[in-house]
Amino acid sequence: MAGNDGGSGFGALLLGVGVGLAVGFLCAPESREETRKIIASRAKEAIATAAEAIDERKLHIELGLAHAGEAVQTLRARAGDTIAEARKKLHEAARGAGCLPNGASRMPSRA
Repeated sequence: MAGNDGGSGFGALLLGVGVGLAVGFLCAPESREETRKIIASRAKEAIATAAEAIDERKLHIELGLAHAGEAVQTLRARAGDTIAEARKKLHEAARGAGCLPNGASRMPSRA
């Protein structure tokens, strides 16, 4: 998610809403009742826009978590393969050095 400015875009949205409301109060040629209706309407629009932005962020987070989960599963599989290969090579080396009998599948334990 490189180049994602996340929070600053949402902060700019809130700042714009606040400035718009302030300018609206100072320059309103309409009556108080009409101004209240306009403010309420714009506030609803701002809430809807914020809800959309939040939903979009949730989607990005969910996708990121899904990708992270896939990466963890891939790394686990690779680690398991690497460990299995290392064990195989260790047993081959031990057998080659005469530390394991030919039929043994494990190195003898030291109890």
